[in-house]
Amino acid sequence: MTPGGRGSGLRRGVTILGLLAVGTAAGCGDGPGVTRPEAPAVTRIDAVPNPQNALSLLVDVASTGLATARVLAWIPGDPPDSTPVRSVAGDAFRLAVLGLEAETTYRVAVEGWGERGEPVVSDTVEATTGALPDYLRYQADLLIGTMTGSVPGGYVVANLRRQPDAQYTVAFDFTGDLRWYRRWDQVGSFGEQGKDGNFVVFTGGTTGFTPLYGYYTEIAPDGEVVRTHRAPPLFYTDNHEILLTPGVGGPTAHFLSYDIRFLDLSDHGGSSRARVAGHQILRTGPGGDLEFRWDAWDHLDLDDWVLGTSPAACTLCDFDHPNSLDLDHDGDYILSVRNLSQVVKIDSRTGAVLWKLGGGSGEFTFLDDPENGFSGQHCVRVLDDGHLLLYDNGTEHVPRETRVVEYALDEDARTATRVWEFRHVPAVYTSGLGSVQRLRNGNTFIGFGGAGMASLVDPAGMVLWEAELMIDDVPATRTYRFQDIVSLYDFEAP
Repeated sequence: MTPGGRGSGLRRGVTILGLLAVGTAAGCGDGPGVTRPEAPAVTRIDAVPNPQNALSLLVDVASTGLATARVLAWIPGDPPDSTPVRSVAGDAFRLAVLGLEAETTYRVAVEGWGERGEPVVSDTVEATTGALPDYLRYQADLLIGTMTGSVPGGYVVANLRRQPDAQYTVAFDFTGDLRWYRRWDQVGSFGEQGKDGNFVVFTGGTTGFTPLYGYYTEIAPDGEVVRTHRAPPLFYTDNHEILLTPGVGGPTAHFLSYDIRFLDLSDHGGSSRARVAGHQILRTGPGGDLEFRWDAWDHLDLDDWVLGTSPAACTLCDFDHPNSLDLDHDGDYILSVRNLSQVVKIDSRTGAVLWKLGGGSGEFTFLDDPENGFSGQHCVRVLDDGHLLLYDNGTEHVPRETRVVEYALDEDARTATRVWEFRHVPAVYTSGLGSVQRLRNGNTFIGFGGAGMASLVDPAGMVLWEAELMIDDVPATRTYRFQDIVSLYDFEAP
């Protein structure tokens, strides 16, 4: 069964209440003329394998009078575990049990509570999980290289990408065991858990500038599609980032798009009819209506284009190549623009550029930073204290070396002071890809995606945990990001 503690697929150590007497508490204290709520009862339970995920069971419940419920599941002879408690509505509902073992028989029961907290436990049924796809059984593995101290709780989320094989979004626990997955006929680089607890993946073959349409698919933890997000006509949906924030009737989506224009790059030594992509930030409401658009063509300078395909060599390329988007504490956008080696803050109401950090037109002076800034960066994140944490690929550093660096910004003085960094020993360089997360306990989770490696480090720079994602015994060097999550069921800040 799944290990207990932070992020376990099921909650360990639950005691089954055993065939409880129900209904007696429902009418206690009712006076004449008072309508008593219906006594809670589970009238039927059925558990079946999840066709989207062999490490999961789907439990269908028929009931009366339930307000909340959870599933208890256990291998015969083991103590029961449980899913989180869920609010339920109506007399029929489905709950998913996640983080199980494949091809294993479980006993399953449902524990529920009425509106007044009256408990009830269903009869017990048995169900057997399905078999893992051969690709996940034999070809994909998370190999643990370093483990200092206790096993971290939670899961590591990544996308498995290698054509022409089928594509998967996966979640391993920190011992290297696969605990969740979802197969796709085609999937791009992006695959993460969103802040609503659903998983979001990019479906499509674009590299961020090619004339290929795609979209983001949001799925519930049980694997069912919830909704999709895509750019409006005339724009291509970019595959690098989507943020979902709560909204009435559904989430507001913040993501990137691009259009392709013919440019005369002869002044830069290139073609007079080069096809060049430039990007937008889009904000769409719960119904998909466009609420905001910011366009790099209007705010970024081609003269700052220093990385990626050069203007002289471009026949089809992008000049900006944004690769991460975050929200500052004031609600404005923080955009990482890789080909400019620049981070830009953008007013989320007016679209005005508030400042530029790094690159040819950067406005900040770097302090206490031997590299004098970053180069070809990915995954810029705003920390709780307002600092910026980013994955610095180091493409123009001498020698080339990838690091994670944290800056304290003084927007008035226009200074960026390096306050923390991590460099791997031995040194790692990835020309593309990469991710970084600051965890609540102060540790930092780093995805060296171009090396197929993830590392957990403490504030002193000690590596606490490290692993390689392998496909056919070769590092999965096309892994865009690694994400540390707490729960398969719900979002919790890691």
